[in-house]
Amino acid sequence: STIPTLALAMTETTSPYAYYASCILTGMLGVGSTPSFLSSITNAYIGDSYNSKDRPAQFGLLSAVLAGSMLLNPLMGKLTDKMTLQQVYFTIFFLQGFAVLYILFVMPESLPNN
Repeated sequence: STIPTLALAMTETTSPYAYYASCILTGMLGVGSTPSFLSSITNAYIGDSYNSKDRPAQFGLLSAVLAGSMLLNPLMGKLTDKMTLQQVYFTIFFLQGFAVLYILFVMPESLPNN
């Protein structure tokens, strides 16, 4: 998760206590296991948003996006090679914050209003 590594980068110390404290906090908030947490939400969103005929294609598209992101990881590593550790973590924090804002304000609600 980004929060523990960001806490470690912001403290600028070799003491791991900020990292451990933020790991405990993110675990209590339910985001400690980010990949499984996000995949559950993504699968539920696809299940709510598409009918049973279109769902397999959407799950295939999701798998393609995840595979593409694994291909982009080495490129992103090369782009961040010249950055300091704090710049890398702030970049990750900004990108994840952008993703949260996109989900909150751009993506439509998957369930109808009752």
